Amino acid sequence: MGPRHRAGRLAVPLCLLLAGPYLVFAVRPPTALAVAAVLLATLGYASGLLLQDRLMALTPDELGGHALGLHSSGMLTCQGWAPPWPGRWPNGSRRDGRWRRSRWRRWE
Repeated sequence: MGPRHRAGRLAVPLCLLLAGPYLVFAVRPPTALAVAAVLLATLGYASGLLLQDRLMALTPDELGGHALGLHSSGMLTCQGWAPPWPGRWPNGSRRDGRWRRSRWRRWE
């Protein structure tokens, strides 16, 4: 079992480490625990390098730049498009189906 195979086996645990510690925020932790959870979660960013290595292994050499560019632009698009949506679904509409203009302003 070579180093590439061992590194590939770490991709899923590192992805879980990227998101898992943020579950602590469901119970409103003290500041020290929140900081520790965020610091622990930052170790999960190493999964991006492993997944990128897998992408390059599956892509022909002449298309490697295109694949990385498409991956990068897709990730940035989703990161810019996705954040507004979770705040709209739980409390975003009234009973009559009209959308609120702001989460913080009450209808009168």
